[in-house]
Amino acid sequence: MKINNKLNWMIFCPITGRNHQIRIHSKSMGAPILGDKKYTMLRNLPNKRNNLMLHAYKINFSIAGTKYNFSAEPPLALINTLKEKYLKNF
Repeated sequence: MKINNKLNWMIFCPITGRNHQIRIHSKSMGAPILGDKKYTMLRNLPNKRNNLMLHAYKINFSIAGTKYNFSAEPPLALINTLKEKYLKNF
């Protein structure tokens, strides 16, 4: 979802939990994750809390035949950073 001329809200559905998978794919699509100091060229976008703006909204997995499903809303720090810096009318 395009938010403005600098930001997109993206949903990834990875199959495996490989290291940096989402970060690398996001960068290769030309949309690095905000706050990602390793895989971004957009170092000039300020991130007041100086952290990676990546959130696992939902995770599902099975252990020994038992299915587990967890979900969580984005943390307030992420929402507040977006509102303060990028989405004045959000």
